[in-house]
Amino acid sequence: AQAGLELVREHEPGPRVRAVDHQILDHDVRTRDDRELLPLGEMVGPERFAAGSALAQLAPGKDFAVLNPAQPTDGGGKVEVAEVFWYGCPHCFAIEPKFAAWQKNTMPKNVQVVLVPATWHDLVKLHARVYYTAELLKKLPQLHEEIFREINVRGNHLETPEKIEKFFTSHGVAKQDFDKIWNSFGIESKLRRADELARSYKV
Repeated sequence: AQAGLELVREHEPGPRVRAVDHQILDHDVRTRDDRELLPLGEMVGPERFAAGSALAQLAPGKDFAVLNPAQPTDGGGKVEVAEVFWYGCPHCFAIEPKFAAWQKNTMPKNVQVVLVPATWHDLVKLHARVYYTAELLKKLPQLHEEIFREINVRGNHLETPEKIEKFFTSHGVAKQDFDKIWNSFGIESKLRRADELARSYKV
């Protein structure tokens, strides 16, 4: 495959930016000031994301695609890095430790990371519900990596509400708390917002 990027269509209408010169196929980021959609494997490596230097090293049409029209962000003046991910994606799982280490150790202070779970079909949307359930239960810091491992290492695909409930209760969440959050209005609102963002970013 030719090095650089290609636009492909998957599951939903609209182009998806995909890197073809490495294994990271499902991660995209955008910057607040330039409103660009960039391949995470290229953009957020510690050696590439020095403040003010990353964009100078990247070429439009080769390393990234420009979103048109430009999209608003919630960064509050910071550079916003939005990661669109799916818990069942092996590429997302492979890059997660490096991305987490970058956030902890070398992410510039003027950068804010926003996680956006993908929602383009039923199973992916179910896992987006898992993400937001963990977030609203205030268990996301403890469970985010664990959910990746449950699916990608242990082979429990968390494809039914029953399996998902069992996973949460096995990690200290009371059944009544899980049931209260799982089908709540808050979850539905977050899922709609994630779907809107993915469409806006043309993922």
